[in-house]
Amino acid sequence: MRLQHYLDAGNFTVQSITSNMPTDINVIRSVRSEIIPGGRVLRSSGDSPIIDYLDKRYHYGASAYDYQSHTAIANDDKLEPSVFIPTLLATLAPFGGQSEYTIDLHWILPNPSVPSRHVVGQPIGEYLREQLNGTFDFTRNGLGMSVKVFPQEPQYEGLAPVLAARKQSLIPSTGNTICIDIGGGTWNVLVVNQQGDIIDQASKDKAGGVRLASLIADNYIVKSRLGDELELERIMDGLANRSNCYCGNPRVHWNDVLGQSIEQWFSEGKGWTFTRFKQHMANTTMIMFIGGNANLLEPRIKGKQGFFIYPNPETANVTAMRYMAMAT
Repeated sequence: MRLQHYLDAGNFTVQSITSNMPTDINVIRSVRSEIIPGGRVLRSSGDSPIIDYLDKRYHYGASAYDYQSHTAIANDDKLEPSVFIPTLLATLAPFGGQSEYTIDLHWILPNPSVPSRHVVGQPIGEYLREQLNGTFDFTRNGLGMSVKVFPQEPQYEGLAPVLAARKQSLIPSTGNTICIDIGGGTWNVLVVNQQGDIIDQASKDKAGGVRLASLIADNYIVKSRLGDELELERIMDGLANRSNCYCGNPRVHWNDVLGQSIEQWFSEGKGWTFTRFKQHMANTTMIMFIGGNANLLEPRIKGKQGFFIYPNPETANVTAMRYMAMAT
């Protein structure tokens, strides 16, 4: 059985779709905990799987928070094969009752062309593609799996949503489109010309959702409720699920400072974008937002000409990859 698998290993969530069927998107929180031999093991689930691979055992997803030691996948450097491969495996569940199958892997990277640290002169996308090619035997939630992976050429984050939005006439097909992908860690910007080619790209590290979470955490009003012992990932969770409170506790909220925090955060990101990409602005017909934090900007850009938020922006990359694959 050969399936199509679409993967967006983001800094906030890991999203995937298996096959071209209109199945639900699998979403796993981008946190993992390494389980030491003899250590306590918590309950696993579809979106918090336990992966055994190469003598290592990891618990992924929201359940990883409940271990004493856990880390965000981005902090482990998700572009390292030792991190990226187990993360991919966490998204590969039995399909149609089968635990052995083959996938064509459609995947994205912020910039596949940056040099790899492992091989001089080799782009990271090419290096990772070599590491991902092959058969992987692992255990997922106690079930033995064997998956043969044929990785396609990695795509740039944001390119598929731009092409999909143009194809569906959601944005103009003329001029440049600037796509801003507001992820958990980074503020990624892609400039796509009228022909569909990437003509410029840059990322601002620690400017995504984690920057907004930092602004909220540093506010003295919020500090009086949260104290100094807090995890920014928990604030990011509260922003993502729109509860605007810490660990679901309504007494520990930031509703009264959210507006001003978003205003400062957006101003910083917008200012950097317009400065860095000023040479492209004259020929730009649309600035499009995607990513898990894009919906937070809706009150500020709704109805403004030249700005557009992609439908369900938090899953834009993975759904657009599937759309473009099915449309060709």
